[in-house]
Amino acid sequence: MSRRSVLALVAGIAVAAVAVAAAERATATRDYVDPRRGWTVEVPRGFDVRPFARDLRAFVDGAVFATRPVPAPTNSFPTLRHAPSDGVAFLLYRLQGPVSYPRSGPETDFPLSLADLRPDPYVEPAHEGRWLHGPVEANGWTLTAEAWIGADASAADVVALERLVRSLRFAPLREGTVTGDDFYVLGRAEDYAVGSVTSFPARSLPITEHARLLDFFLVRAPRRFYALAGTCPLPAGYAGCSWCPVRYDAEAREFHCRVGARWDLLGGVLARPRGGRERDDPLSVLTTKVAPDGHVLVSTSHLAPRHELRPSPWRAG
Repeated sequence: MSRRSVLALVAGIAVAAVAVAAAERATATRDYVDPRRGWTVEVPRGFDVRPFARDLRAFVDGAVFATRPVPAPTNSFPTLRHAPSDGVAFLLYRLQGPVSYPRSGPETDFPLSLADLRPDPYVEPAHEGRWLHGPVEANGWTLTAEAWIGADASAADVVALERLVRSLRFAPLREGTVTGDDFYVLGRAEDYAVGSVTSFPARSLPITEHARLLDFFLVRAPRRFYALAGTCPLPAGYAGCSWCPVRYDAEAREFHCRVGARWDLLGGVLARPRGGRERDDPLSVLTTKVAPDGHVLVSTSHLAPRHELRPSPWRAG
């Protein structure tokens, strides 16, 4: 056999060995279940798992999955920016505070991939490699994901990291419960016809420690779901107060109350109470999401800015 043939054979064996090692690492896994939010990942062989919970400027908790030890800062928020150049790692954490304020709209589309995370041009990692990050929204929670691919990490480790990230799952929800940041779990999206307006009286909702008990209306427009408060969430205005309870008129396709106030399908004021001098008081918009398993989530504790309804969810196209 010629020298060239021997070298080609050796190179082929090396490539095959890397592929076999990657396959072995990707298939040999154990499950990790987060004790607070119930999310799970499949942890490949060779990854160390380190859960954490700390009360810093805000309470933060999550877990780090890494092939090499990652320095854990004790007086700052968790990060992979100091991970070593010869390893890979994944970090998922929840920071309880203003930065985790929920937004309306669909939640994260699973499976998650490394390609869904982005570098930050203003962040300089301590070692050579790629630092990626991005939000993960699921089951009413807002979390932060980070991934690290060291410049000297093996191909097998990178394959295993992608497998770990893609395995992230959140537990299925159950209608009639509360999840995440005080979100009521309603029916699945397909349970509500496009154009429908469904009333949810406060007395039909589960009682929780933090969520405010408000009547609300779930609206499914052609472009998205949204929810409007039927009870005044703030001690001001007339919309939904005791003398102006909000009702929906299916024939007129608008909201009204018994003293003459009327609102359109977006909660905008059509008419003020009869004989009153009150200012316009549009219906409050509530944060509304669709969970990964298809359940619709509405929070009465988090008001959404009215600009979330622009452009109009009723607009065609």
